[in-house]
Amino acid sequence: MLRFRLAHRYLVLLILFAFALGIWAPISRAVVPEDLTEGERRMVADHFSLMLAAERTREILEELDDQVTGLEEEIRQLEDRVRAAEETYLEVRSKTAIALRWIHRMGTTSYLEVLLGSASLREILRKAEVARAAARGALASLDEVRGEKRALDHLRGEIAELRAELEDVRARRDEVAVAAEELGESRERMVESFGDEWPDLEAELTLLMAMWEEDAEPYLRALSERFARIAERGVVPENVTVETSLFSVRATVPEASLTALLAEEPGLEDTEFRFVPGEARLIDSRHRLSIRGDLEIDRFGVVTYRVSSVEFAGMPVEDRSILDAIARLELDLGPALGGMRPQGLTVGAGELELVLSFFS
Repeated sequence: MLRFRLAHRYLVLLILFAFALGIWAPISRAVVPEDLTEGERRMVADHFSLMLAAERTREILEELDDQVTGLEEEIRQLEDRVRAAEETYLEVRSKTAIALRWIHRMGTTSYLEVLLGSASLREILRKAEVARAAARGALASLDEVRGEKRALDHLRGEIAELRAELEDVRARRDEVAVAAEELGESRERMVESFGDEWPDLEAELTLLMAMWEEDAEPYLRALSERFARIAERGVVPENVTVETSLFSVRATVPEASLTALLAEEPGLEDTEFRFVPGEARLIDSRHRLSIRGDLEIDRFGVVTYRVSSVEFAGMPVEDRSILDAIARLELDLGPALGGMRPQGLTVGAGELELVLSFFS
């Protein structure tokens, strides 16, 4: 009976423990950049930039490594050919030296001396032929030596060119490898700064890399073009409130009305304007993007959104090419103004306020 009660008690404790896990597990979640302080987000953004740089240079680094391996193998093969050519050159030069020494011993012996010094016609012919053959052999050997020397010099020249190319490739590889080295150093700092939270945060950044390259970056680079298409359509925002006075009109445009204009453009369905006093924000929650900037309007009713900062998953984006691509975004409110001239624009809480004049 006692054993049964103990087993029953352990079973109850196990059920309670499992129930507690079921309650608390959904509450705990991985750390994401948006949860961090501003300083921490900037630190993580720098590391994220290094992750992107290292990933983008990985294929280049592999290609350069292959080039280095190929050049080293080509140089090795040429060096083997040089060693074989040197052996041939030394052998040919030795034969030439023997022929030349034989001719030197003959001195200035002429055909007449050969004739007078011979006992018979057979000997004359034999000695004359030997002399001619020796001369021909010496000349042929000299030509062969020159040819082998030229081939050897050519091979050495090829090796010198390949060595220079190899040094250039190695230098480029070292430059590219800097990103990976800096990433390793940055990771050590991240581990030191975030401790046990870093593995979850690093896993989140790895997922964000794919999101950035496949969705967020293309979205940002196409944003100016999409705004331009909205402006070309000349669509009038709805729910505009108008207050008139003697010489001017005050028009209030809700942020929801401008968001509705964005929703009609393919690719901006999840993008929305949010206005706070003095600042306009462009939010796309699907891409985890937040853009901040100022709004101004010209005399023709074209609203220009001047971007001041961009954040991706809470991390500041500092890629100059992207910031330049979205520096000016424009919407044309001219068709909604009925020919009146804008005199000013103020960003308020959740709305824009335009002051319009009947006179230009």
